[in-house]
Amino acid sequence: MKNESGAETLSPIPSRGGSWLWGVGGFVLIVLSANSVLVYHAVSSHRPLVRDDYYSASLIYDDIREQRLRADTSNFIWDLEKAQEGWQLRLQASEEPLAFQGVLRFYRPSDQSLDREVKIRYMGWNESEGFALYLGETAPLARGAWEIQVSLTDDRGISMEKIFHRFLEEG
Repeated sequence: MKNESGAETLSPIPSRGGSWLWGVGGFVLIVLSANSVLVYHAVSSHRPLVRDDYYSASLIYDDIREQRLRADTSNFIWDLEKAQEGWQLRLQASEEPLAFQGVLRFYRPSDQSLDREVKIRYMGWNESEGFALYLGETAPLARGAWEIQVSLTDDRGISMEKIFHRFLEEG
C-alpha cells in the first residue's frame, strides 16, 4: 500500500474481535463443563427416597429402640461415691451387666468454667455382692453443689444415663 507521497507503508494487523471475547467464551466453557460433571454425578449416584426393604428395616429399627428401652436405669441400683483413688460407680444387678464404657460429666451450676468430663473404666464384677464396679479418676473438685451425669454405652450402642446431685464439702 502507498500513501499520498508515494512511499510504501505497512498495512495494520486486522483485529480478531478483542481478547475479552475469548475470556468470556472460556468462562462459559468452564461453567458448562462444571455443570455437566455435576449433572453426571447426580444421575449416576441416584439414591431412592424409599428403600425396597423398608418394612424389614423398620423392624430392625424398632428392635434397637426396644433394646434401648430395656436397658433402662431402673434395672440397676446405682451408687456413686468418691473414694481415695477417684470416683467409684457401683451398678448393682441380679446378673453381670455388659462391660459398659462411659463418662462422668461434672457440671457446676454456679460456675461453668469448672465443668469437666472424665472417662470411667470397667473394673470388674463382684459376684459375692452382686455389683459391677467402674472407676473414674478426677482432679479435686471445688466445694459446693455439683451435678454429676453418668453415661454408659455398651458395644451394641445401648446407653444408660443417670444424674446425681452432690454437695462436696472439700475438693
